[in-house]
Amino acid sequence: MQNNIYKINSSVFLLRISFFLIILLWVFGFATPIIFSNSNSTIILYPVLHKFYSGVCHQLDYKSFSLLGSHAHVCARCSGIYLGVLIFSALSIFYVKQKHIDIKFLYIGAIILLIDVLFQSMHIVPYLKISAFLTGLIFGLTVFVFFLSAVENHFLFNKTKILI
Repeated sequence: MQNNIYKINSSVFLLRISFFLIILLWVFGFATPIIFSNSNSTIILYPVLHKFYSGVCHQLDYKSFSLLGSHAHVCARCSGIYLGVLIFSALSIFYVKQKHIDIKFLYIGAIILLIDVLFQSMHIVPYLKISAFLTGLIFGLTVFVFFLSAVENHFLFNKTKILI
């Protein structure tokens, strides 16, 4: 039985570390109101960060995670997507060596998320932050796997074929 942990070459390692650090900064940014609840520095940065994240999320307070009255800059679904990306980017640094990924996994993650959005939008099921977060998490994991595979194949391995 072959071990799934591979030695990663330095180019792949640097790319994956870079992605992880950028994503970590992104997640830290949208979570600052929760991490530093009611801190003076957060109050000063809040309007700037809130405007910054408004380009990627509707930012409805009742759909966002909160702590002591401070809401994250993105909703629960977006939080799940970004945390899913962060988790897999961290794991990919040490574990994953994959050169091709089947696009059906991206479709599966997207379909799960879309079903949740549709059911909640049509009031078939009530809006639940945990459901939105978990479907976002699944989608975030699949998006990053696909994205990482595409970037590495194109730029590092000089292969443009992505299995479809």
